[in-house]
Amino acid sequence: MASSSYDDLITQQNYFISASSAVSGSAKRLDYKGFIELVKYFDNSLFKMLKDFVPARTNALTGITIKSPVLERNKVPIYHPKITKETVYNANYSGPTITEDKTYHYNKVIGNKFSFYTGEFTGSYVNINNVFENSNPNLYLHPTNSIDINQFNHTDFNVTLNNVSSSVISNSRKKLEKIYVTLNNNVFLSGSANEYTSDAELQESNLSSKGFQNSRYDGTKISSLKLNTYSSASNTYSGDNSYGKTAVIDHNTRKLGLFTQITENIFLPSTKKNNVVLRYLVDESGSLTELNKNNKHWNELQNTFKSGENLTITLFNNQKSGDQKSTDGTKLIFNSGYNYTPMLYFSGSEPNVYFEYTGENVGKLFQAKNTINISPGPAGYIYGGFGGVNGYPLSPSGSDTNKKVIYNIFDIIESNDGTLFTAGSSTNNTYPSYSVASNGSYTFSNQFDIYIDLKGSQRSGSFKYEVISGSLDGSGHPTGTTIGSPVIKTLTSAYAGDVIFRGSNFTRQGTVTINYTSDIDLDNIYLPLTIFDGPSNKVVTITTANHTGQFPLTGDDSETYYLTLINWTTTYLDNYTQTNEYLVLSKGSQGVILDDDYILSAKSVTDFSSNQTGTLSFNFTTPEITLSKDDKIYFKLTKETLPTNATASFSTAGKLRNNLVVNTFGDFVTAVGSASNRLISSSINNDTIVLNSSLTGLEDYQFVAEQGTGDNNVLYNKYGSVNEIYSPSIGDVVVIYWQGQNIELTIKNLGYNSSKRSITFTTNLPSSLITQLNLNAAGNLLEGGVDTFLLLKKKPDETNVLLKFNKKDGTTSLGFIIPNNLHPDVLNNIDVITKEVKQKLIDFGTTDLGGTF
Repeated sequence: MASSSYDDLITQQNYFISASSAVSGSAKRLDYKGFIELVKYFDNSLFKMLKDFVPARTNALTGITIKSPVLERNKVPIYHPKITKETVYNANYSGPTITEDKTYHYNKVIGNKFSFYTGEFTGSYVNINNVFENSNPNLYLHPTNSIDINQFNHTDFNVTLNNVSSSVISNSRKKLEKIYVTLNNNVFLSGSANEYTSDAELQESNLSSKGFQNSRYDGTKISSLKLNTYSSASNTYSGDNSYGKTAVIDHNTRKLGLFTQITENIFLPSTKKNNVVLRYLVDESGSLTELNKNNKHWNELQNTFKSGENLTITLFNNQKSGDQKSTDGTKLIFNSGYNYTPMLYFSGSEPNVYFEYTGENVGKLFQAKNTINISPGPAGYIYGGFGGVNGYPLSPSGSDTNKKVIYNIFDIIESNDGTLFTAGSSTNNTYPSYSVASNGSYTFSNQFDIYIDLKGSQRSGSFKYEVISGSLDGSGHPTGTTIGSPVIKTLTSAYAGDVIFRGSNFTRQGTVTINYTSDIDLDNIYLPLTIFDGPSNKVVTITTANHTGQFPLTGDDSETYYLTLINWTTTYLDNYTQTNEYLVLSKGSQGVILDDDYILSAKSVTDFSSNQTGTLSFNFTTPEITLSKDDKIYFKLTKETLPTNATASFSTAGKLRNNLVVNTFGDFVTAVGSASNRLISSSINNDTIVLNSSLTGLEDYQFVAEQGTGDNNVLYNKYGSVNEIYSPSIGDVVVIYWQGQNIELTIKNLGYNSSKRSITFTTNLPSSLITQLNLNAAGNLLEGGVDTFLLLKKKPDETNVLLKFNKKDGTTSLGFIIPNNLHPDVLNNIDVITKEVKQKLIDFGTTDLGGTF
């Protein structure tokens, strides 16, 4: 049978919510009172903060909420009927009384009305038409008089009213129609006059509407009687024509600021400035708009508290931490919606400033290499490669047709921070290049080997490599300054003297072509030549040569020998052919090679000369050069000379990389200053300072004031840690302490002077400071009495308003800052607003209205 409760839940409920904690296995009864007493000590702002993260559509309840848990789930009770058994021996029963119900439709039934009760049709009917006609309000259904058709057409009884029989014809536009003719079952446009205009069906009623006319032609006129105040209608004035109940021109604001504290700004000390730490904007009803680092209300804050205007401070408790009465009152707004935090600072007496790479700055370093030769294949060949196909082809270089360039040198990029290195392309005829990431001093390390086979004697091959800082000319070749000097490497081959030929047989492979030559320079073959005559098994010394005809050679055995140049061509299975030259010494008739046994020796030309093969090693680092951001560096390899049948290829992968020249100190890099190379090196144009190259090259690095080695920056105790990346920009502020005064300078422009960072300000520097900065005399890095250099980042921050006034030491209570153009209606309601705000603060858990949140 159905139950009125959940038996299993009741069992669990008895277990977990047992009145007795002494029962074995039962859960201890929840101490509601103790829980509530505990939560009372939590800051209610915690619940407010949590509520801010709940979706807006959620009906969220915060604080302590007591609800029935699932263990107390109720079930609707089921009531079973009670059955009483009783025996009745005598009873009187009366039957039902049936009476007729003569309704409206009953009276309408004509004839026999029996069907009204039985539902059977016996010929009787209800005249529905009569019912419709008698109750129909249509006066035109059965007219008794003549009908005014125009009046009828505009009544609700005209069922065709507003029916559209055709589209509206435009009064100002026409439709362009084409005229076609049919000729031999083909359709053509009709001659030159093949178009005509017809009526265009176009709805144009909107063109004459007021909304269309006003927005495009007439405009909308609004007016008000007074500035900043809305005037209602009166007996003598029709009222302001504006949007809502606001004045057409209203310079007043309707919000004020609620701050948590006012603190002195230690970074801008020249004229005392103080940070007002805002938490909310408050409207005339006391509602709060939260301010935070997301800066969603930044524009509204700036329009409420405008730089250069005044505001009024009202503390909730000006005696909270000493006498803060002077903090109340009218103050000048220096800036609103911004905060100034350090990027860099140093003292004039410090020789080094420390930085570290955080991984957040633009990458500066790259590394690339070449593809080495993989045989068989064209991968690393530069010239005379595998089947005429080269991985590094030679391309024309300017007007000198003999010199060729290799565009795609260092085509494999191994690392490329910031993607600033671009590999060259032999397809697009572009050189490998590097775009300088930031100002600084750089070197470029270059290492690669080129293997050359000159394929002959008295030959040479050379390559030139350059690292060029500059740009491309009209032909796409780099022009500018070569960093260091061009590096040229050359390989030269020459005949060797006193070569000993050993008699031996050899087997021809492929096709042997014998060419008789007369251009063998016997003057370069040093006599005597000692040979070993295989067939006669004796040593022969050739002592004389016929220089006139260059043949024959005469030996000490009175035999005649001949020197012959042979091209040896080998064809492999893949149809790849390779040709070598051989110098053959033969015996017998001139130009006739007898049986193999008569060939005294057959040697490659390589064996007749020295240095026909060799490796050109390019392994050097360029001198240090100071570069500016976005400067272009190009890497150019040029073939200067190379014989037509020689080969050249990269024998090692090599490596190309750049190096940022910085000094290091432990895990840090340092900007180094000296008497001759001060961190602030000079001043130009009265409003500009120039930083040295060491400091310039460390932009986008993190300045480190605390090294953790006891060698902290001397200003660390005053300014503390720095969290901003060292990257100056327009609008940032420089503070220089000079001759007992702090000089605040706003950055107007950034540039470079001889590749060094130049900073131009909105105002001129003191003339005495300019003179001192331009001195070359030894002394402090900043020279003279300069004690502090401080660079501040100006960042948008809607939680801060910067005021100019002298504030007494001590903390402040919460309070309002009221703009001087607060609307009078809001100002008159300030007591109610204050009450509402204080109540909300109490609800948020702020019970001490003289303290902070």
